[in-house]
Amino acid sequence: PLLLLDDVLAELDPQRQQLLLGAVGEGHQCLVSATHLQSCVADWQQRAQLVEVRAGAVLPAA
Repeated sequence: PLLLLDDVLAELDPQRQQLLLGAVGEGHQCLVSATHLQSCVADWQQRAQLVEVRAGAVLPAA
């Protein structure tokens, strides 16, 4: 199964972001979309594969 979280982190405070990402982070396939990387918990970013969609192309995040 795939869990898709579409910009949900923008709606949560940092504590709830960490709780959510901790719950889905290990052993699950999860796609998280975000308009700003700052909205993602820093330690979770280190374990994730980050990509950026720009002009219809999928690129490694800078």
